[in-house]
Amino acid sequence: MSYGGAVIVDNGRLEGIVTERDLMRYVDTGAAMDVPLAGVMTRNPQTVTANATLYEVIRLMDKGGYRRLPVVDKGGVPVGIVDVKSIVHFLVEHFPAAVYNQASHAQLLAKHREGA
Repeated sequence: MSYGGAVIVDNGRLEGIVTERDLMRYVDTGAAMDVPLAGVMTRNPQTVTANATLYEVIRLMDKGGYRRLPVVDKGGVPVGIVDVKSIVHFLVEHFPAAVYNQASHAQLLAKHREGA
């Protein structure tokens, strides 16, 4: 499975995360491409534990604008990554009627004033 990112670990400690967003921001600067990942990564990223609820993960992603969050154990050691795509697939798989029957945002907005 592709996560579109990688956690950077030094001596078992999470140092950062590198995502395609980080790489594109760096490429956009026009700087040299021979920079170490430490110069591109997001340092001290927001993390979650494996015990975090789906609600907590979605709330953090929404609030912070994250598409990926490193998952760490009780000691702060990275054990994986949770991403938006995986969450959406989970929701569609387990709640298809609720997902597929939702009106689009455009359909929920009033297009004409109601008069009274």
